[in-house]
Order: sequence, then structure tokens, then C-alpha cells
Amino acid sequence: MNMTSHEFEIIGCYSAHDHIVTGLAWAFDGLCLYSCSQDNSMKAWNLVGKALREIHIPSNTPGLNSSPDVPYVYDSCFGLAVSHGSLAIAVARRFDSDLLNPMYQERTQKAAIEFLWIGGQQLDTSSNICFDIDFGSFPGFPEVELIWWEKNILWSLSLCGSFSGLLNIWDIVAALVSFKQSIPNYVEHILQKWLTSYFGSNFGICTTFLSTAFKILPTLSTRKLHLINVIIRHVVLKNDEVSESRKHQDLERFSSAIEERTNVWKELQLCCENELRRRLVGLYFSAILDLLSDVPTNFCDVGCWRPDEWPQLEHYISLHEKIVEDDLKFLAAKVGKIKKRRESFEYEEHCSFCSAIVPFESIEYAICSGVKNVNGVDQTHKLHRCSVSMQLCPAKYSCLQEIFLTMLSLMWDTSTKITA
Repeated sequence: MNMTSHEFEIIGCYSAHDHIVTGLAWAFDGLCLYSCSQDNSMKAWNLVGKALREIHIPSNTPGLNSSPDVPYVYDSCFGLAVSHGSLAIAVARRFDSDLLNPMYQERTQKAAIEFLWIGGQQLDTSSNICFDIDFGSFPGFPEVELIWWEKNILWSLSLCGSFSGLLNIWDIVAALVSFKQSIPNYVEHILQKWLTSYFGSNFGICTTFLSTAFKILPTLSTRKLHLINVIIRHVVLKNDEVSESRKHQDLERFSSAIEERTNVWKELQLCCENELRRRLVGLYFSAILDLLSDVPTNFCDVGCWRPDEWPQLEHYISLHEKIVEDDLKFLAAKVGKIKKRRESFEYEEHCSFCSAIVPFESIEYAICSGVKNVNGVDQTHKLHRCSVSMQLCPAKYSCLQEIFLTMLSLMWDTSTKITA
């Protein structure tokens, strides 16, 4: 298959499955093909030249849960799908109705989704790849799997940094978080190699690096800034706990080093958010000026983008005048002059619980002005605010986020089989 034109140049015949093939999915930018069939089997194929060569699907990777092989539970495969980063695969299987309770199970359990990790897939079996890290630090972990996990995670991160679609990196985050629980040095090694591609050889988790970061961050694309922000927030700084055995080695020295490194990561994340916020403020103000360049323009026109959050952004500049760049101050001043002539652009945020006005006080949270309850007491509500756009998040945000994170935890850390 020609991955550039998405056309088949040659069609071969392979008799790997005994029944009808129900699913095909390409992974790793067309280097690997996965197939499944009604015979309840799944195969992996490596594209070599113009021919497919069957390869082994990775076994259960240390530090990551993978579904066990239980053929007596399933009857056939309905189809499969590869995650955006090609690190995991989902297979839809049908239950064997003869093994289900006809009263309680057969009526409800029609199919199951089986999740498998394929991040350790070896794509080139002929080459000898050198690993630039001491395997003595990871006793009991297969060397070849760690080599390919590193290569495939770095490939996925590179793809996400340059791809123009949705920033869907749940498989990358889940894999890194799981590896971090067992071999944190391995995760740090991968992230350092990844960030070196952005910041150059000067990258290092130390305070002296931050001065370099300040200069390089403005040159990175907005997508790369988002990617760095997400990885730091959900991998590096998530559940960053030190194991008891390591604490007793040298508590004072070790805790001091961990604290310093954590502070550097936090500062890097803050720098990314500040740069993203600066770009968003400039984008909003520039859009307002473009829309108002023609006075009769109506923000309510169909297909016209209405930047509702501009009062919050303007207020942010007034509160942080010392750290805001001159170009943003200039744009804010021009928007402020136009605002006096166009009162219709006044915008106030209202609480989703009591409809009270929500003043802008922080880029992280918001507290509404409140209403009096039946007892005559003012009742206020604390709401979440997006730290980049400074827009109020929906009321269900925190609840849905908690449910989503709980589902991910159950999916990857406890059980990898979810019945549909």
C-alpha cells in the first residue's frame, strides 16, 4: 500500500485466518497492519517493501496491564481499532452465548472490548538498535521491549507535535504513567530525549535550564506548547510520590533533589501556560479589531466567531501589567477605545448554579457574587476557570473530569476488559 496516496500498489493473498476477516487497522504510520477474524484470532503484520510479513504481537509489558488470552470466553472478533498514538489496540469480541447465564448475562452482555498494549511492537527485526541507558537500573524488564517502547513513544510524541488534528494522547499519557509507577527513571529518560528535540542539547532538569526555556518557548508551535503542558501536568506532576524504600536511603538529600526537579517542571509548565495565554490574548484582541474594522459588522452573524471572553482577557492585562508584553498592551488599548463606541460588546459571565454575575479575580478559579437563600444568607459558588482562555468551565466539568480519570484508572490499572 502506498501510504502517501492511500492506494494499493499490489495485492497479495495470505491464509492466516480460518474464517472471515472482520477488521484491519494500520499502525505506526503504515509500518504495521493488524487483522482480526471470526476465528477469534488477531494477527500482526510488518510491511516490508511491498509484502506483509507476520510478526508476533507484544506480550504483557512490565508495568502495564494487558488482557489475558481467554478464548473460551469469546466466540469471534467483530473488529479492531488502533489508538491515535499506535500504543494500544481495542478489539471488539462477541461472547460465547453457550457460556453465559441465559437469565442474567446473555440478555445484557452482547460483546466485550479487549484492550491490548502494542507500544512494544518490534517494527524492524533485522536491525540492531543500541540503547543509551543502563539496563542494570531496570532488572527483570525485557531489553527489547523497553527499546521499542522508547522508540514508539518518541515517534508518537513527534507525530502529535506536528500533526494538525485533535491532540489525542490518552494512550501516551496512560503508558507513561504506568511505566512511571515501576521504572520512573525510564520515563524521565524518554521525556528528556523528547524535550531535547525541542530545546536542543541544553535541555536538563535544572534551574539553569529555565533561562534557556524562556528564549526557546516563544519559537515553539502552539501545539507543541500544549503537548508539553499536558505531559507535565498529567505525567510528571501526577501522583509524584517517592517510594518508602528510596526515602530511607537518604531522606534529606533525596527529598531536596526531588523537590528541586519538581519545581523546575512546575516552572516549565507555568512558562508554557504563560506563552499560550499570551498568544490567546493576542489572537482574541486581533480578531476583535478585525471584526470591528467594518462598523456594521454584527457579531451575531451566522459563521462569525464571537470572542466572548475578551473582557476577562482585558482584565487579566490590567492585573498583570508588569509582566505583559508591550504588543498586548497596545492591542488592549485599541480594543478599549472601540469598546466605548460599541456597548453591545459588553459581556458578563454568569454562575451556572444561581445565575449571579461572576467577577474576574483569578485565572484558575472564579467565585460568583452570590444570591440570598431562604435564610437571608449570601450563598456563593466556586467555579473552575480555564487557566489559558480564562473562560468559565461548564458546571459539570469537575464531575465529568473526575469520572473520566476514574474510568482511565480502572481501564489501565485494574482491569483492561470492559463489557459493552
